[in-house]
Amino acid sequence: MRTRAAAVVVNDSAVVLMRRSRNDMTYYVLPGGGIEPGETAEHACIRELREETGLEGRIVRLLVTLDNEGSTEHYFLVAADRAELRLGHGPEAMVDSASDSYRPMWVPLSHVQDLDLRPATIRADVVRWGSAEGA
Repeated sequence: MRTRAAAVVVNDSAVVLMRRSRNDMTYYVLPGGGIEPGETAEHACIRELREETGLEGRIVRLLVTLDNEGSTEHYFLVAADRAELRLGHGPEAMVDSASDSYRPMWVPLSHVQDLDLRPATIRADVVRWGSAEGA
């Protein structure tokens, strides 16, 4: 499996999530993706955030590195201004159809526990990280 980097962006008590709809199933993930050859995890995190949401961010710190079904995932706290989100020109935009789509969105931290956020093991962490930042 590839190593992945993901961004935790919290602003005004809301976190950026990607709403993933595929084959009549909907779930949420943090913006992020695979680390390309020669790329650092930090660089991949910022690149993926820009590609998936249009946000320009700055790494604040590494929050956690974990194993998710054999894949190493690095989660970074990222500072970014609250702005309108838009799907960029990455692979997510290429597959955009009625049966397969990604939608970036600001989600209130108070709603995260009720979502199918994947991996499920970070759901409570996202709320805790966001709250700790004084969101």
